[in-house]
Amino acid sequence: MTMLLSGRQVATRAGQASLLAVVMMTAALLPTFVSQGCSGCSAFDASGLPASTLRTSPDAWAVVWIVASLLATAALFLAGIARRFAATLNAVAAVAALALSIFEGVSAFPRILGAAELVPGVPVTYVLGPGFYLLLIGSILAVGAAPAMLLAGSEGEHSVSTVASRPWVAVRPWVPSLAGWACLAALAFAVAGAFLPYATLNCGFGCPPFAAPLTGSFAGTMVRGDDGRIVVALLVVAAIAIAAFLAGRRKPLATGIALLLSLAATALVSFDSINAATRVLGWPYAIPTSPELGYYLLQAGSGLAVVLCIVLASADRPTWWRQSMGRAPGIVSL
Repeated sequence: MTMLLSGRQVATRAGQASLLAVVMMTAALLPTFVSQGCSGCSAFDASGLPASTLRTSPDAWAVVWIVASLLATAALFLAGIARRFAATLNAVAAVAALALSIFEGVSAFPRILGAAELVPGVPVTYVLGPGFYLLLIGSILAVGAAPAMLLAGSEGEHSVSTVASRPWVAVRPWVPSLAGWACLAALAFAVAGAFLPYATLNCGFGCPPFAAPLTGSFAGTMVRGDDGRIVVALLVVAAIAIAAFLAGRRKPLATGIALLLSLAATALVSFDSINAATRVLGWPYAIPTSPELGYYLLQAGSGLAVVLCIVLASADRPTWWRQSMGRAPGIVSL
């Protein structure tokens, strides 16, 4: 009994650590992430050098959907709902968070700080601020908590008899239904974003000379790019899978397909936002770009669909158990 209680305490602490990581990563959006440094400048000159925060970056939405995934899975884990499943998805989101924090630190210029003041004869440097360290420490904390959650995922997970004694876990039909319809709406917004302006050329500091004749466009939609049709296909098939779930057909398979395809679409949208000049606008080399409405709809819609698929799978998990283990007494059918 002592070992069981100790395991439960470890699981609780791990879930709480994951929530603390969520708070830290969310806070990383607010303070200075990167600023320009000038070792040869006076204090007065250095005070006017540019600085930028993570929330102004086109990758801010990637941080938001990763944080939302960590929050949803940690909350489900602490609530004892589909703990193993929630812990697995939490680990995936934690690894993605760590990879993103490292990428943002390496490419802070020009990814986050897209402008610089050129001082003749003085080397330009870039200084990572508290926003970067909050993001990095939060993601490391999330990765550290994930193994403990995975190891404890099978402990305390509701058995069939426990579900029967707590019917609110499984028998609220509006929970999976609402999540399913919300997921369809999010996917529809994302598909609409693929046909709206995705990025425009930003000819500020660091733009290379244009080729003659011009080989790329100055603005474009996602569907015009190399990956646009792939993203639209992923989103449409994910929507079909969610529709099949709402129709009651192969619910576990449909939810899994929708989750994987939404994740793939979100990753591809993030990748194309980093390489918008080449992958969307058609330029042969990287040129700074600015995100447009289509990018925000795509990133927000696909990311929200991922979170809702996690909620959908976890909320309907006891139904899957009844299908595989037989109908338990006292459980009302959905």
